[in-house]
Amino acid sequence: KMQKNSVVYVGAVAVSVAVVTLTWYLKNRRDKQFTTKDLIALCKKTEPHLTGSDQKTHFQVLEGNYQLFNQVLLDDPENAIILLGYIWRFYCVTGRQKIGYEAAKSLNKKDLPITAVSAKYLLAFGMLAHATGSFNEAKDILRRSLQMYLQLPGDSKLDRAIIINQIGVCSREKGDYVEAESLHKQALGLFTEINNEWGIGLALSNLGVVAREQGGWDAAKNYFQKSLEIRMKIQDSIGIASSLGNMGAISYALSEYEDAIGLHERCLTIRLSLGDSWGVCGAKLNLGMNYCETENYLKARHHLLGAIHSFYKMNDRLGVCECIEATGCLVAKLLEFETASILFGCAKKLRETLDCSVPLTRSGHHQRYTNSIVAKIGAAAYARYEQQGKSKDYKESYTFAENHLAVPKK
Repeated sequence: KMQKNSVVYVGAVAVSVAVVTLTWYLKNRRDKQFTTKDLIALCKKTEPHLTGSDQKTHFQVLEGNYQLFNQVLLDDPENAIILLGYIWRFYCVTGRQKIGYEAAKSLNKKDLPITAVSAKYLLAFGMLAHATGSFNEAKDILRRSLQMYLQLPGDSKLDRAIIINQIGVCSREKGDYVEAESLHKQALGLFTEINNEWGIGLALSNLGVVAREQGGWDAAKNYFQKSLEIRMKIQDSIGIASSLGNMGAISYALSEYEDAIGLHERCLTIRLSLGDSWGVCGAKLNLGMNYCETENYLKARHHLLGAIHSFYKMNDRLGVCECIEATGCLVAKLLEFETASILFGCAKKLRETLDCSVPLTRSGHHQRYTNSIVAKIGAAAYARYEQQGKSKDYKESYTFAENHLAVPKK
């Protein structure tokens, strides 16, 4: 997740302005052959502090020019590692994680010198691997980056803290909460040493998520509140949205649906204003789940359909999986038990592929729906329909869920 005033934020803004400038130059000077070094120079020259609305405008321009990056990478691979430090942020912000990940994979096969540039590249690649749901690979890459930083001279506490925090996120996604908590506390210590308030807010938020996923609701609320206070102080808009979303997830787990809807609506408003495409998907998913529980099925379908479409385009398999699970809950409430069983089977296979379990904030609801279906159609029938879902591949599962969101049954 990208925070204002962070390295990620500044880099993304720099890329946005650089590409706008480069696009204009190419249109007006077609005889000029731009190289990777030219683009790097433009990126380095542009360090503006743009408002959220300006940022969104530049990212929209980038949407139509992302292929330019791939061409530059292919034309000048020698300097591609440096450029990727800027490029990966663009891919994540504009929902093109898969493209950035595939571009980075080709470079990762090469031996990298032990330099700050290589370490930053590995951090970028690790973040892209995580964004596409490749959690084990992401952890390995991020650990390589961390080891490289430890071998370099100078103070790299900020970079190390960011990497350690991200490894913790990967551990949490795989359900290893003990390791995740330890890593987030290490990151918090480093961020505190250098008095980096953005990082402190980030680490506190992640510790809140770890506590939440283990059922420590009070501890989680405390972490989220502290994080929110810091983020409001430094006007970290995306961080504020993240904290609101995290607090909304607790409300959902405690069946406080109206409170959850209020928090997620505020989160969605902020995400939309910043053009944060991935964050918008997450907010819509959460709203869809909560509207389902309040029996506002029209809004539930609307938000879930928007979320699953975008997650699929981004190749965010975990996001798609969570949308499929939410769709299963929705159709179960509508008494379509066979369809719900198939959807739960689709999601179960996806989670097995991704090697991640249903988070605690949702597992209670999921189990409740499963139990109700078994009570209605019997364990044998449920297992049979679930197996039908597990037999579907990724695209088939997505299409099956999409069809049951887009065409309400009368």
